[in-house]
Amino acid sequence: MKQEVQLKYINDEYNFGLVSWKEAYLLLPELVKLNVEYYKGNLIYRAPGSAKRIYYKAIKAGLRKCNIKVYFDVLDLPF
Repeated sequence: MKQEVQLKYINDEYNFGLVSWKEAYLLLPELVKLNVEYYKGNLIYRAPGSAKRIYYKAIKAGLRKCNIKVYFDVLDLPF
């Protein structure tokens, strides 16, 4: 099954897309939903299982407005 996400903002330098500040995606090398956390009073994004932090302040500087739809596979679980 595929899920559609419409990105409202994109940062080309970091290959980063935002739906809102609560929902962020790393675009390359594959589409990954990032976890939103706070670190020392700053909003950060982190890929699951990664120690690398991406600060919102750094991303905000290069954001541009867009309307891009991306699709990614979601695991189908039989119920």
